[in-house]
Amino acid sequence: MHHNLLATPTMLASRIARGFLLLAIVLTTGCAPSIAPLYKDFATPDSVVADAATLARIGTTLEADGWTLRASDIAGVVATEEKVLSSWGIYDVKISLEVITFGDDYVRVLFHPYREFFTGNRSKIPYLDGRLRRSVVASVEETLEASGLDVIPWPVQRDRRNVTRGR
Repeated sequence: MHHNLLATPTMLASRIARGFLLLAIVLTTGCAPSIAPLYKDFATPDSVVADAATLARIGTTLEADGWTLRASDIAGVVATEEKVLSSWGIYDVKISLEVITFGDDYVRVLFHPYREFFTGNRSKIPYLDGRLRRSVVASVEETLEASGLDVIPWPVQRDRRNVTRGR
């Protein structure tokens, strides 16, 4: 017995709807925003230990790049004042940085972006979109690379480095 897959109008409508759904998923996946975590890892050179002297050097480097340092609530952390990245009328996009050491040879820069509305309310931005990455992260990467740190693009590279160093 031969079955016709398009035998009823309901089956035809169902197949068309599934086809449009699949097409919509494929098209919107290509338009999805590229996002990044709110931190960036850097490695110190092999002969340098990530310590208070390293943080002091990073603080000086960030100041030279236009960031204003502020006292941190936590010892051993370099913190910056917020910077206005853009103004959109009803809110400003602002960001501040914190730099911490972890392990003997790593530094992590924590990015704290948020929107500050004209009412004074704040809304944290949960990820770094392409615009924030281009305007802030790239600048911080260049600045810290110039001071002798190596950018670690992906955490898996940090983990591989630890394995090859025997840590």
